[in-house]
Order: sequence, then C-alpha cells, then structure tokens
Amino acid sequence: MSIAIEIRNAVDSDLPALRRLAERDTAPIPTGELLLAIESGEVLAARSASGEVIADPFAPTAALVATLEAAANPSPGRRARPSRTAPIRPGLAR
Repeated sequence: MSIAIEIRNAVDSDLPALRRLAERDTAPIPTGELLLAIESGEVLAARSASGEVIADPFAPTAALVATLEAAANPSPGRRARPSRTAPIRPGLAR
C-alpha cells in the first residue's frame, strides 16, 4: 500500500489547518512563507524559509520533516521545482 504525500507552499486557506497543527505541537505557527507536508489531506508538518518547523507529535513525521528540508534546500546543481500556488502572506501566520 502506498501513501501519497503532497509537498507544497501554504496558501491562505491552509491557515485553519496550520492553527490546528500548531496547537497539537504546542508551538506558534512559523512566520513567513511555509512549505507543507500533507498526507491523506491532512497537514502533518510545516517548515518556514528560515527553518522553523511544526509537526504533529502524534504522527510519524520525521521523514516528512526531512522531505520538507530537502525540498527547501535542494542539492547543488538541482533546481527547486516552483510551486503553482501563492504562498501564505507572512502577516497571516500568527
């Protein structure tokens, strides 16, 4: 059985899911543009451009966080794939 993981930039409509995730992680939502790891439609981890991470402590998220790190910092010579969604505005993630 394979599980689909979606990695994408956060958009304004992700704010309720980010609030739930931050509450579960007992941490604030990172500020700035966020990259999300989504499994089965649920946001399980988020990473800011500065490297701040929130993740669901009740789900196995270590691999998702590592995937977010790799997506945010592609290997030299490898270009990051641009997102087709607009990033969340920095002022909303509070």
